[in-house]
Amino acid sequence: MVSITSLEFKFLVFRYLQESGFTHSAFALGCEAGLSKSTIDGNLVPPENLQKAKMKEKKRNYEFEQENEQEHMNMQGRKNKSRTNRRWRRMKRKETIKKRRNHLMITLIRRFMKIKLTLDMKRMELVKVFACAWSPAGSFLASGIANGPCSTMQNGLLNIVFKHFRGRANEKNKDVTTLDWNGDGTLLATGSCTGETRIWTPNGALVASFEEDMGHIVSLQWNQMGNSLLSCGSDKVVVWDINTVGSRQEFSFHSARILDADWRNNISFATCSADRKIHVCEVGLNRPYKTYLGHRAEINGIRWSPTGALLASCSDDTSIKIWSMNHNSFVRDLRSHKREVYCIEWSPTGPTTDNPNLTLLLASSSFDNTINVWDVERGNPIYGLTRHRNIIYTIEFSPNGEYLASGSLDNWLYVWSVKEGRLIKSYYGGGGVTDISWNKSSDKIAVSFVNKLVCVLDLKM
Repeated sequence: MVSITSLEFKFLVFRYLQESGFTHSAFALGCEAGLSKSTIDGNLVPPENLQKAKMKEKKRNYEFEQENEQEHMNMQGRKNKSRTNRRWRRMKRKETIKKRRNHLMITLIRRFMKIKLTLDMKRMELVKVFACAWSPAGSFLASGIANGPCSTMQNGLLNIVFKHFRGRANEKNKDVTTLDWNGDGTLLATGSCTGETRIWTPNGALVASFEEDMGHIVSLQWNQMGNSLLSCGSDKVVVWDINTVGSRQEFSFHSARILDADWRNNISFATCSADRKIHVCEVGLNRPYKTYLGHRAEINGIRWSPTGALLASCSDDTSIKIWSMNHNSFVRDLRSHKREVYCIEWSPTGPTTDNPNLTLLLASSSFDNTINVWDVERGNPIYGLTRHRNIIYTIEFSPNGEYLASGSLDNWLYVWSVKEGRLIKSYYGGGGVTDISWNKSSDKIAVSFVNKLVCVLDLKM
Protein backbone atom coordinates (compact mmCIF):
# COMPACT_ATOMS: atom_id res chain seq x y z
CA MET A 1 0.00 0.00 0.00
CA VAL A 2 1.30 3.47 -0.93
CA SER A 3 1.20 6.09 1.81
CA ILE A 4 0.89 9.85 1.35
CA THR A 5 2.95 12.23 3.45
CA SER A 6 1.74 15.35 5.22
CA LEU A 7 3.67 17.53 2.76
CA GLU A 8 2.13 15.73 -0.22
CA PHE A 9 -1.32 16.24 1.25
CA LYS A 10 -0.60 19.98 1.65
CA PHE A 11 0.60 20.10 -1.95
CA LEU A 12 -2.61 18.40 -3.07
CA VAL A 13 -4.70 21.02 -1.24
CA PHE A 14 -2.44 23.76 -2.68
CA ARG A 15 -3.07 22.59 -6.25
CA TYR A 16 -6.78 22.23 -5.62
CA LEU A 17 -6.96 25.84 -4.34
CA GLN A 18 -5.02 27.03 -7.38
CA GLU A 19 -7.32 25.28 -9.84
CA SER A 20 -10.41 26.50 -7.98
CA GLY A 21 -9.33 30.12 -8.38
CA PHE A 22 -8.31 30.75 -4.75
CA THR A 23 -4.85 31.98 -5.74
CA HIS A 24 -4.22 34.02 -2.59
CA SER A 25 -5.12 31.12 -0.31
CA ALA A 26 -2.91 28.85 -2.39
CA PHE A 27 -0.04 31.32 -2.20
CA ALA A 28 -0.35 31.65 1.58
CA LEU A 29 -0.47 27.86 2.03
CA GLY A 30 2.53 27.42 -0.27
CA CYS A 31 4.60 29.93 1.70
CA GLU A 32 3.66 28.60 5.14
CA ALA A 33 4.14 24.95 4.14
CA GLY A 34 7.42 25.66 2.34
CA LEU A 35 6.23 23.96 -0.84
CA SER A 36 8.64 25.93 -3.02
CA LYS A 37 11.54 24.24 -1.21
CA SER A 38 10.04 20.75 -1.24
CA THR A 39 11.04 17.92 -3.59
CA ILE A 40 7.51 17.26 -4.83
CA ASP A 41 7.28 17.32 -8.62
CA GLY A 42 4.23 19.41 -9.55
CA ASN A 43 4.16 17.86 -13.03
CA LEU A 44 2.89 14.62 -11.47
CA VAL A 45 -0.53 16.19 -10.99
CA PRO A 46 -1.78 17.24 -14.43
CA PRO A 47 -3.50 20.66 -14.59
CA GLU A 48 -7.25 20.60 -13.83
CA ASN A 49 -7.10 16.90 -12.87
CA LEU A 50 -8.38 17.64 -9.37
CA GLN A 51 -11.20 19.82 -10.69
CA LYS A 52 -12.27 17.06 -13.08
CA ALA A 53 -12.33 14.57 -10.22
CA LYS A 54 -14.41 16.98 -8.17
CA MET A 55 -16.94 17.49 -10.97
CA LYS A 56 -17.29 13.75 -11.49
CA GLU A 57 -17.89 13.26 -7.77
CA LYS A 58 -20.43 16.08 -7.74
CA LYS A 59 -22.25 14.43 -10.63
CA ARG A 60 -22.34 11.10 -8.79
CA ASN A 61 -23.63 12.82 -5.64
CA TYR A 62 -26.33 14.61 -7.62
CA GLU A 63 -27.47 11.39 -9.29
CA PHE A 64 -27.50 9.65 -5.93
CA GLU A 65 -29.57 12.45 -4.34
CA GLN A 66 -32.03 12.31 -7.24
CA GLU A 67 -32.43 8.56 -6.80
CA ASN A 68 -33.05 8.98 -3.08
CA GLU A 69 -35.47 11.84 -3.66
CA GLN A 70 -37.49 9.58 -5.93
CA GLU A 71 -37.35 6.86 -3.29
CA HIS A 72 -38.52 9.38 -0.70
CA MET A 73 -41.48 10.37 -2.91
CA ASN A 74 -42.41 6.72 -3.34
CA MET A 75 -42.24 6.27 0.40
CA GLN A 76 -44.74 9.09 0.89
CA GLY A 77 -47.27 7.03 -1.03
CA ARG A 78 -46.84 4.03 1.19
CA LYS A 79 -49.30 4.71 3.99
CA ASN A 80 -48.45 1.47 5.76
CA LYS A 81 -44.89 2.65 6.63
CA SER A 82 -44.51 4.02 10.11
CA ARG A 83 -43.15 7.50 10.94
CA THR A 84 -40.20 5.89 12.74
CA ASN A 85 -39.30 3.89 9.66
CA ARG A 86 -39.37 7.04 7.44
CA ARG A 87 -37.18 8.95 9.90
CA TRP A 88 -34.68 6.08 9.95
CA ARG A 89 -34.53 6.03 6.14
CA ARG A 90 -33.93 9.79 5.95
CA MET A 91 -31.15 9.50 8.51
CA LYS A 92 -29.46 6.69 6.57
CA ARG A 93 -29.80 8.69 3.34
CA LYS A 94 -28.05 11.73 4.88
CA GLU A 95 -25.28 9.55 6.27
CA THR A 96 -24.71 7.99 2.85
CA ILE A 97 -24.59 11.39 1.12
CA LYS A 98 -22.12 12.65 3.73
CA LYS A 99 -19.94 9.59 3.20
CA ARG A 100 -19.99 10.21 -0.55
CA ARG A 101 -18.94 13.82 -0.10
CA ASN A 102 -16.14 12.80 2.26
CA HIS A 103 -15.15 10.24 -0.34
CA LEU A 104 -14.19 13.09 -2.70
CA MET A 105 -10.94 13.94 -0.92
CA ILE A 106 -10.09 10.25 -0.53
CA THR A 107 -10.59 9.83 -4.28
CA LEU A 108 -8.28 12.77 -5.01
CA ILE A 109 -5.61 11.38 -2.68
CA ARG A 110 -5.84 7.97 -4.34
CA ARG A 111 -5.48 9.62 -7.74
CA PHE A 112 -2.32 11.34 -6.48
CA MET A 113 -0.93 8.06 -5.12
CA LYS A 114 -1.72 6.32 -8.40
CA ILE A 115 0.30 8.93 -10.27
CA LYS A 116 3.19 8.32 -7.85
CA LEU A 117 3.03 4.60 -8.56
CA THR A 118 3.06 4.99 -12.35
CA LEU A 119 5.87 7.56 -12.43
CA ASP A 120 8.49 5.10 -13.66
CA MET A 121 6.17 3.76 -16.34
CA LYS A 122 5.01 7.01 -17.91
CA ARG A 123 6.84 10.35 -18.05
CA MET A 124 4.60 13.42 -17.85
CA GLU A 125 5.18 15.99 -20.60
CA LEU A 126 3.07 18.79 -19.08
CA VAL A 127 5.03 21.99 -18.45
CA LYS A 128 3.77 25.34 -17.22
CA VAL A 129 4.83 28.54 -18.94
CA PHE A 130 5.00 31.26 -16.28
CA ALA A 131 6.12 34.35 -18.17
CA CYS A 132 6.77 35.81 -21.61
CA ALA A 133 8.26 39.11 -22.74
CA TRP A 134 9.05 40.76 -26.06
CA SER A 135 12.44 42.34 -26.44
CA PRO A 136 12.22 46.15 -26.86
CA ALA A 137 14.18 45.59 -30.06
CA GLY A 138 11.13 43.69 -31.28
CA SER A 139 12.69 40.55 -32.75
CA PHE A 140 13.05 38.27 -29.72
CA LEU A 141 10.34 36.75 -27.53
CA ALA A 142 11.49 35.23 -24.24
CA SER A 143 9.51 32.72 -22.16
CA GLY A 144 10.16 31.21 -18.73
CA ILE A 145 8.84 27.75 -17.93
CA ALA A 146 8.55 25.27 -15.10
CA ASN A 147 11.51 23.08 -14.20
CA GLY A 148 14.28 25.39 -15.24
CA PRO A 149 14.84 26.52 -18.80
CA CYS A 150 14.17 29.91 -20.29
CA SER A 151 14.07 30.24 -24.07
CA THR A 152 13.92 32.88 -26.77
CA MET A 153 12.19 32.67 -30.12
CA GLN A 154 12.83 34.70 -33.26
CA ASN A 155 10.49 34.72 -36.26
CA GLY A 156 8.47 31.93 -34.69
CA LEU A 157 11.41 29.54 -34.32
CA LEU A 158 13.04 28.36 -31.09
CA ASN A 159 16.35 30.17 -31.06
CA ILE A 160 18.18 29.90 -27.73
CA VAL A 161 17.54 27.85 -24.59
CA PHE A 162 18.93 29.43 -21.40
CA LYS A 163 19.79 26.93 -18.67
CA HIS A 164 18.85 29.01 -15.64
CA PHE A 165 19.75 26.19 -13.23
CA ARG A 166 22.96 24.23 -13.19
CA GLY A 167 22.68 20.47 -13.42
CA ARG A 168 20.13 18.31 -15.18
CA ALA A 169 17.27 19.76 -17.13
CA ASN A 170 13.68 19.45 -15.90
CA GLU A 171 14.64 19.24 -12.24
CA LYS A 172 11.89 19.47 -9.67
CA ASN A 173 10.88 22.87 -8.27
CA LYS A 174 13.20 24.74 -10.63
CA ASP A 175 10.79 27.21 -12.14
CA VAL A 176 11.69 30.39 -14.03
CA THR A 177 8.76 32.53 -12.87
CA THR A 178 9.69 36.05 -13.98
CA LEU A 179 11.83 37.76 -16.60
CA ASP A 180 12.51 41.25 -17.94
CA TRP A 181 14.47 42.84 -20.81
CA ASN A 182 16.50 45.98 -20.29
CA GLY A 183 15.52 49.14 -22.18
CA ASP A 184 17.46 48.48 -25.38
CA GLY A 185 16.93 44.71 -25.46
CA THR A 186 20.60 43.82 -25.02
CA LEU A 187 20.18 41.99 -21.69
CA LEU A 188 17.56 39.58 -20.35
CA ALA A 189 17.09 39.01 -16.61
CA THR A 190 15.47 35.79 -15.34
CA GLY A 191 14.31 34.97 -11.81
CA SER A 192 13.26 31.73 -10.17
CA CYS A 193 11.13 30.40 -7.34
CA THR A 194 14.29 29.55 -5.39
CA GLY A 195 15.85 33.03 -5.36
CA GLU A 196 18.38 32.85 -8.22
CA THR A 197 18.70 35.77 -10.65
CA ARG A 198 20.55 35.44 -13.96
CA ILE A 199 21.41 37.99 -16.66
CA TRP A 200 21.88 36.91 -20.28
CA THR A 201 22.63 38.29 -23.71
CA PRO A 202 20.07 37.54 -26.44
CA ASN A 203 22.40 34.88 -27.88
CA GLY A 204 22.41 32.93 -24.61
CA ALA A 205 25.67 34.04 -23.00
CA LEU A 206 25.52 34.29 -19.20
CA VAL A 207 26.60 37.79 -18.10
CA ALA A 208 25.94 37.64 -14.37
CA SER A 209 24.57 35.26 -11.76
CA PHE A 210 23.14 36.38 -8.41
CA GLU A 211 22.14 33.97 -5.66
CA GLU A 212 20.47 35.39 -2.59
CA ASP A 213 18.40 33.80 0.17
CA MET A 214 15.25 35.79 -0.60
CA GLY A 215 12.65 33.13 -1.32
CA HIS A 216 10.41 33.18 -4.35
CA ILE A 217 11.25 36.03 -6.75
CA VAL A 218 7.91 37.67 -7.52
CA SER A 219 9.22 40.48 -9.71
CA LEU A 220 12.28 41.51 -11.72
CA GLN A 221 12.59 45.00 -13.15
CA TRP A 222 15.33 47.06 -14.80
CA ASN A 223 15.57 50.77 -14.11
CA GLN A 224 15.41 53.21 -17.04
CA MET A 225 19.18 53.58 -17.36
CA GLY A 226 19.69 49.82 -17.31
CA ASN A 227 22.46 49.96 -14.69
CA SER A 228 20.38 48.52 -11.82
CA LEU A 229 18.11 45.50 -11.54
CA LEU A 230 15.37 45.35 -8.91
CA SER A 231 14.82 41.82 -7.63
CA CYS A 232 11.77 41.45 -5.40
CA GLY A 233 11.70 38.35 -3.21
CA SER A 234 9.09 37.23 -0.73
CA ASP A 235 10.97 38.63 2.28
CA LYS A 236 13.25 41.37 0.90
CA VAL A 237 14.18 43.44 -2.13
CA VAL A 238 17.68 43.54 -3.59
CA VAL A 239 19.01 46.11 -6.06
CA TRP A 240 21.81 44.60 -8.15
CA ASP A 241 24.53 46.79 -9.66
CA ILE A 242 25.13 45.62 -13.21
CA ASN A 243 28.40 47.52 -13.62
CA THR A 244 30.07 45.86 -10.63
CA VAL A 245 28.05 42.62 -10.97
CA GLY A 246 27.15 42.62 -7.29
CA SER A 247 24.57 43.59 -4.71
CA ARG A 248 24.12 47.33 -4.50
CA GLN A 249 21.74 47.35 -1.53
CA GLU A 250 19.22 45.19 0.34
CA PHE A 251 15.87 46.46 1.62
CA SER A 252 14.01 44.54 4.34
CA PHE A 253 11.42 46.91 5.77
CA HIS A 254 8.20 44.88 5.57
CA SER A 255 6.91 42.64 8.36
CA ALA A 256 5.09 40.24 6.01
CA ARG A 257 5.69 38.80 2.55
CA ILE A 258 6.39 41.31 -0.23
CA LEU A 259 3.96 41.11 -3.13
CA ASP A 260 5.17 43.70 -5.66
CA ALA A 261 7.73 46.41 -6.44
CA ASP A 262 8.02 49.10 -9.10
CA TRP A 263 10.71 51.62 -10.09
CA ARG A 264 9.76 55.30 -9.93
CA ASN A 265 12.95 56.50 -11.60
CA ASN A 266 16.57 55.35 -11.79
CA ILE A 267 17.20 55.42 -8.03
CA SER A 268 13.85 55.21 -6.21
CA PHE A 269 11.12 52.57 -6.14
CA ALA A 270 8.09 51.44 -4.16
CA THR A 271 7.27 48.11 -2.52
CA CYS A 272 4.00 46.71 -1.17
CA SER A 273 3.26 43.84 1.16
CA ALA A 274 0.74 41.72 2.99
CA ASP A 275 1.45 43.96 5.99
CA ARG A 276 -0.80 46.60 4.30
CA LYS A 277 2.07 49.08 3.90
CA ILE A 278 3.71 50.77 0.93
CA HIS A 279 7.32 51.89 1.30
CA VAL A 280 9.00 54.31 -1.10
CA CYS A 281 12.73 53.60 -1.00
CA GLU A 282 15.83 55.13 -2.54
CA VAL A 283 19.16 53.53 -3.31
CA GLY A 284 21.67 54.83 -0.77
CA LEU A 285 19.15 55.38 2.03
CA ASN A 286 18.90 52.87 4.90
CA ARG A 287 15.20 53.41 5.55
CA PRO A 288 12.11 54.32 3.52
CA TYR A 289 11.77 58.03 2.91
CA LYS A 290 8.00 57.68 2.63
CA THR A 291 5.47 55.14 3.92
CA TYR A 292 1.82 55.05 2.87
CA LEU A 293 -0.90 53.63 5.11
CA GLY A 294 -4.57 53.32 4.23
CA HIS A 295 -5.39 49.88 2.88
CA ARG A 296 -7.24 47.50 5.20
CA ALA A 297 -5.96 44.26 3.68
CA GLU A 298 -2.88 43.00 1.89
CA ILE A 299 -1.74 45.06 -1.10
CA ASN A 300 -1.42 42.99 -4.27
CA GLY A 301 0.13 45.42 -6.72
CA ILE A 302 1.58 48.90 -7.20
CA ARG A 303 2.34 50.93 -10.34
CA TRP A 304 3.84 54.39 -10.84
CA SER A 305 2.24 56.62 -13.46
CA PRO A 306 4.41 57.40 -16.53
CA THR A 307 5.58 60.70 -14.99
CA GLY A 308 6.25 59.17 -11.57
CA ALA A 309 3.96 61.74 -9.94
CA LEU A 310 1.25 59.27 -8.90
CA LEU A 311 1.36 55.77 -7.45
CA ALA A 312 -1.59 53.39 -7.82
CA SER A 313 -2.12 50.45 -5.46
CA CYS A 314 -4.69 47.63 -5.39
CA SER A 315 -5.71 45.50 -2.45
CA ASP A 316 -7.78 42.65 -1.09
CA ASP A 317 -9.95 45.34 0.54
CA THR A 318 -11.52 45.76 -2.99
CA SER A 319 -10.16 49.30 -3.38
CA ILE A 320 -7.65 51.06 -5.60
CA LYS A 321 -5.85 54.00 -4.05
CA ILE A 322 -3.92 56.78 -5.75
CA TRP A 323 -1.01 58.32 -3.85
CA SER A 324 1.00 61.48 -4.49
CA MET A 325 4.54 62.22 -3.40
CA ASN A 326 3.23 65.59 -2.20
CA HIS A 327 0.78 64.02 0.27
CA ASN A 328 1.06 61.55 3.13
CA SER A 329 -2.36 60.00 2.48
CA PHE A 330 -4.12 58.78 -0.64
CA VAL A 331 -5.57 61.43 -2.96
CA ARG A 332 -8.10 59.10 -4.65
CA ASP A 333 -10.02 56.09 -3.35
CA LEU A 334 -11.42 54.20 -6.34
CA ARG A 335 -14.18 51.72 -5.53
CA SER A 336 -16.30 49.70 -7.91
CA HIS A 337 -15.06 46.10 -7.70
CA LYS A 338 -16.94 43.62 -5.52
CA ARG A 339 -13.98 41.42 -4.63
CA GLU A 340 -10.18 41.59 -4.25
CA VAL A 341 -8.38 43.73 -6.84
CA TYR A 342 -5.42 41.80 -8.22
CA CYS A 343 -3.93 43.80 -11.13
CA ILE A 344 -3.54 47.46 -12.06
CA GLU A 345 -1.87 49.06 -15.09
CA TRP A 346 -1.43 52.66 -16.23
CA SER A 347 -1.88 53.43 -19.91
CA PRO A 348 1.29 54.62 -21.75
CA THR A 349 -0.44 57.91 -22.54
CA GLY A 350 -0.39 61.54 -21.48
CA PRO A 351 2.53 63.95 -20.90
CA THR A 352 6.12 62.61 -21.22
CA THR A 353 4.92 59.49 -23.11
CA ASP A 354 5.00 58.55 -26.79
CA ASN A 355 1.24 59.20 -26.88
CA PRO A 356 0.92 62.70 -25.35
CA ASN A 357 -2.42 63.47 -27.01
CA LEU A 358 -4.22 60.53 -25.39
CA THR A 359 -5.76 60.73 -21.91
CA LEU A 360 -3.99 58.96 -19.05
CA LEU A 361 -6.07 55.97 -17.88
CA LEU A 362 -5.80 53.26 -15.24
CA ALA A 363 -7.05 49.69 -15.74
CA SER A 364 -7.82 47.29 -12.88
CA SER A 365 -8.87 43.65 -12.71
CA SER A 366 -10.48 41.82 -9.83
CA PHE A 367 -11.43 38.44 -8.45
CA ASP A 368 -15.00 39.42 -9.39
CA ASN A 369 -13.94 38.58 -12.99
CA THR A 370 -14.30 42.18 -14.21
CA ILE A 371 -12.01 44.89 -15.56
CA ASN A 372 -12.55 48.60 -14.93
CA VAL A 373 -10.96 51.41 -16.92
CA TRP A 374 -10.71 54.56 -14.79
CA ASP A 375 -10.55 58.29 -15.30
CA VAL A 376 -8.22 58.88 -12.37
CA GLU A 377 -8.58 62.66 -12.37
CA ARG A 378 -12.34 62.40 -11.82
CA GLY A 379 -12.17 59.21 -9.80
CA ASN A 380 -14.82 57.38 -11.85
CA PRO A 381 -14.76 54.24 -14.00
CA ILE A 382 -15.24 55.04 -17.70
CA TYR A 383 -16.52 51.54 -18.44
CA GLY A 384 -16.36 47.95 -17.20
CA LEU A 385 -15.46 44.81 -19.13
CA THR A 386 -17.35 41.72 -17.98
CA ARG A 387 -16.73 38.94 -20.50
CA HIS A 388 -14.31 36.82 -18.45
CA ARG A 389 -15.74 33.97 -16.36
CA ASN A 390 -12.85 33.44 -13.94
CA ILE A 391 -10.12 35.40 -12.18
CA ILE A 392 -8.27 37.78 -14.49
CA TYR A 393 -4.61 37.06 -13.92
CA THR A 394 -2.96 39.70 -16.10
CA ILE A 395 -3.77 42.90 -18.03
CA GLU A 396 -1.57 45.08 -20.23
CA PHE A 397 -2.00 48.14 -22.45
CA SER A 398 -0.43 48.16 -25.91
CA PRO A 399 2.51 50.59 -26.33
CA ASN A 400 0.41 52.85 -28.58
CA GLY A 401 -2.31 53.06 -25.91
CA GLU A 402 -5.06 51.90 -28.27
CA TYR A 403 -5.61 48.38 -26.94
CA LEU A 404 -5.94 46.56 -23.63
CA ALA A 405 -5.24 42.83 -23.39
CA SER A 406 -6.55 40.64 -20.57
CA GLY A 407 -5.78 37.04 -19.67
CA SER A 408 -7.79 34.88 -17.29
CA LEU A 409 -7.93 31.50 -15.60
CA ASP A 410 -10.97 30.87 -17.82
CA ASN A 411 -8.35 30.07 -20.54
CA TRP A 412 -9.26 33.11 -22.68
CA LEU A 413 -7.16 36.00 -23.93
CA TYR A 414 -9.19 39.07 -24.90
CA VAL A 415 -8.02 42.19 -26.72
CA TRP A 416 -10.16 45.30 -26.22
CA SER A 417 -10.39 48.68 -27.93
CA VAL A 418 -9.54 51.26 -25.25
CA LYS A 419 -11.45 54.02 -27.02
CA GLU A 420 -14.69 52.05 -27.41
CA GLY A 421 -14.44 49.44 -24.65
CA ARG A 422 -15.24 46.84 -27.30
CA LEU A 423 -13.83 43.32 -27.74
CA ILE A 424 -11.88 43.12 -31.01
CA LYS A 425 -9.99 39.82 -30.73
CA SER A 426 -10.06 36.67 -28.62
CA TYR A 427 -8.12 33.45 -28.30
CA TYR A 428 -8.84 30.26 -26.34
CA GLY A 429 -5.64 28.59 -25.13
CA GLY A 430 -7.01 25.56 -23.30
CA GLY A 431 -5.27 26.58 -20.07
CA GLY A 432 -5.10 29.51 -17.70
CA VAL A 433 -3.27 32.60 -18.97
CA THR A 434 -0.10 33.37 -17.00
CA ASP A 435 1.40 36.36 -18.83
CA ILE A 436 0.87 38.84 -21.66
CA SER A 437 3.42 40.89 -23.60
CA TRP A 438 2.97 43.36 -26.48
CA ASN A 439 5.63 43.94 -29.10
CA LYS A 440 6.96 47.45 -29.64
CA SER A 441 4.80 48.20 -32.69
CA SER A 442 1.55 47.11 -30.93
CA ASP A 443 0.55 44.76 -33.77
CA LYS A 444 1.49 41.47 -32.08
CA ILE A 445 0.80 40.12 -28.63
CA ALA A 446 2.42 37.12 -26.96
CA VAL A 447 0.53 35.11 -24.37
CA SER A 448 1.65 32.20 -22.20
CA PHE A 449 -0.58 29.51 -20.72
CA VAL A 450 -0.21 26.95 -17.94
CA ASN A 451 -0.51 24.11 -20.47
CA LYS A 452 2.98 24.80 -21.97
CA LEU A 453 1.54 26.88 -24.79
CA VAL A 454 3.02 30.20 -25.93
CA CYS A 455 1.25 31.84 -28.83
CA VAL A 456 1.57 35.09 -30.78
CA LEU A 457 -1.54 36.85 -32.06
CA ASP A 458 -1.23 39.15 -35.06
CA LEU A 459 -3.77 41.97 -34.76
CA LYS A 460 -3.46 42.75 -38.46
CA MET A 461 -4.86 39.36 -39.45
